[in-house]
Amino acid sequence: MRNLSDVLMVTFDHDLKDGSALCVVRKSGEKTSMLKMELDEQADILYRLLTEQMTKAEIKAESEHERMILKRYRFKTWSADDPRPLRDLAPIKMPWWCSGFGTGKHGARSYDDEYAIIICYLPESEDLRKYWDDAFDVEMEDAEEIKYTDRFPKPEWC
Repeated sequence: MRNLSDVLMVTFDHDLKDGSALCVVRKSGEKTSMLKMELDEQADILYRLLTEQMTKAEIKAESEHERMILKRYRFKTWSADDPRPLRDLAPIKMPWWCSGFGTGKHGARSYDDEYAIIICYLPESEDLRKYWDDAFDVEMEDAEEIKYTDRFPKPEWC
């Protein structure tokens, strides 16, 4: 934990036009750090920043995550034996689940192959094929928030 006696001054500017606040943290021996945040996040974020539970980059990412436009996908992948995404979703804190398996024709083959059915959320700016390049029968809908249920619990990395 950071020694809080290193902090010389913390101020909040609540008069920003977009309804956010500017937190200014001045520490001894370092330049002034500024972080723009929503008003209701101030206390929690400031505590986590000062106690080094989160870096400024992680705080910024979390704040942007709460305001991002999401897409909810349901699709199939031929990677039934290992349906994990090609790239880890933990850095962008997006969940995914394998909701089942099925069989079907894959290309010109005369036999059925097994596929996995995947449910995932991604920011609107992310391409599904970056994570599952063989996705097919893709269904997509806009989502205002990630909905966790007993069947789709919140993963540890989110």
